[in-house]
Amino acid sequence: MVRGTGHGRRLGAQGRGAIAAGLARGDSLASIARFLGVAVSTVSREVAAGGGRQAYDPQARHAQARAARARPKARVLDSNDQLRALVVQGLRQRWSPQQISRRLAADRACSMVCVSPL
Repeated sequence: MVRGTGHGRRLGAQGRGAIAAGLARGDSLASIARFLGVAVSTVSREVAAGGGRQAYDPQARHAQARAARARPKARVLDSNDQLRALVVQGLRQRWSPQQISRRLAADRACSMVCVSPL
């Protein structure tokens, strides 16, 4: 098992390098996962996100993962005018944020609107 592959539940550069080495040797995803001490699904998702067995590049994937974790994130309502209009419409009807969120999910307009305070 490789120690120091990442922080908490995330893979680090060393873990991604071990995945690339295992793929180059033709190891199964299960054996790579056992070596790293993580679930097979973790390795499977990582390889898929990195372009598959043939295209996996650990440095590029690590940079991609770091960028995805970057904060602050753009808020959904700031980037989606149509969704923002639906939320404003609900607020004008004096619906609670929870009611708006449930309505959007039921209408399948969006299931990602957070109603917790900042």
